[in-house]
Amino acid sequence: MKKENAAEQAPAAAFTVMKKKEFIMIGAILFTALLLFFIRELSGTDDCLSIRITAAGQVYGEYSLLQDRVIDINGTNTCEIKNGEARMTDASCPDHYCMEQAPIGRNGGTIICLPNKIIIEGVSASGGNDPEVDAVT
Repeated sequence: MKKENAAEQAPAAAFTVMKKKEFIMIGAILFTALLLFFIRELSGTDDCLSIRITAAGQVYGEYSLLQDRVIDINGTNTCEIKNGEARMTDASCPDHYCMEQAPIGRNGGTIICLPNKIIIEGVSASGGNDPEVDAVT
């Protein structure tokens, strides 16, 4: 009868050891994820301070997000900069998806109007909009 009790207790002991190892593994994964998140957030990336408008592959202009204004783009689209955010307020395209896209603010972003071939993109203070590390690297 003692052998049966020992046999019944052995799997329970193995189960608790596995559980402890699993908790350690989950904790290590969470710690690594949080560490990578904070490194990315505190890495000193430049804020987006202006936008670049490209129409039909040609740079139409660069505008500061700090100055409120309304920009007419080739008579087909209208971009409004207000309170540090740029958004498309009017477009002659049939679907108006560009007007539904999120505004470009200090975190950057892009607004694209495919039918009118217009791209509005956030530009960082260093002058470029390409990060040194992207999703692939």
